[in-house]
Amino acid sequence: MTDTSWADIDTALQTLAAAMFIHHPSAGHRRLLINALLKNAEYRFVLLVGLSFIEQAPLESLLTAAYQLEWWESYQWLQEKLPLGQRAFWIGLKAQKQGDYAAALKAWSASGLKPWHDHLQQGIRLRDSLMQATKPNRLALYGQWAQWQQQHPGPKTWQNALWHVKDYAGGDSYYAVDRDVYAQAVRATAGRPVTLGILGPVTLNLQIRPLHPNARPDSALDGWLQITDNTQPYRYPYTNNLPAQGLQVTGADNLQLGNLVNLVYQVGQGWHELQLSSGQAPLSIGIQEQRPETPLTVLPALQTDTFAEMGLASPHATAQPVGEPGIERGGAWQ
Repeated sequence: MTDTSWADIDTALQTLAAAMFIHHPSAGHRRLLINALLKNAEYRFVLLVGLSFIEQAPLESLLTAAYQLEWWESYQWLQEKLPLGQRAFWIGLKAQKQGDYAAALKAWSASGLKPWHDHLQQGIRLRDSLMQATKPNRLALYGQWAQWQQQHPGPKTWQNALWHVKDYAGGDSYYAVDRDVYAQAVRATAGRPVTLGILGPVTLNLQIRPLHPNARPDSALDGWLQITDNTQPYRYPYTNNLPAQGLQVTGADNLQLGNLVNLVYQVGQGWHELQLSSGQAPLSIGIQEQRPETPLTVLPALQTDTFAEMGLASPHATAQPVGEPGIERGGAWQ
């Protein structure tokens, strides 16, 4: 497996796009740089570059950046530069962000925006039902909330999700020498696995790095990632894993980071306790979760805390029996 991840690829594309724009400042390279900055959530730089060359900038990218920063004056100014027929989506997006759901539904009533209109309308109905939830229907409402969240009509992105970690053997801090970038992860050992507590459904990207002993800098590691999902065990192999180049792990002079392997793992509905470890080597693990890029505000993200705050039940009450049909529990190396 190569030492790459979505975050690594996005960062590398941003570096490449910046170099191309500096050496050959064309409109195409400018657009490439703006979109790379947007992909890396560098919203201020998106606007800095885009507003400096507004006539050639992709307005949708600038609007997305202004929306994420809640820079509403810039958002309004950019929106007015769009043709009249393209403004409705952005009008509705801002309205729902500010809690004016009636205005958002009106803006999204056009046929081309029906998926957004219907999704918001369903969210409003579900929110009203959740506010009046009773013990007999609380788990049914949880299922509807989970389904609604999965059906978001917009693009999705990977977000750091270390908040799911409940126990671990230690914390790791990486330093990428060539990019001068730091990253955080958690340590798993055979005796003390990384433990996650998750209310599904959730799609996770598990970023696995076996840790190599410094005494064997050129040796390859073969082993198994062991995942216990509630009580169900799974095993995924890693083979010929070599020490990563250009990465340092702080506070662990006797260990070096191995090349990165990604496992996209689908957590099914209900409460899940996941334990991650390997019997062949300690692991350094990063956790990402797939989330909507522009989530609707009518309901919060479905997770342990927000579920508990609704007063429906303990998240553990949603646990599904192992092997229940329709529950995806596996994954595949990417």
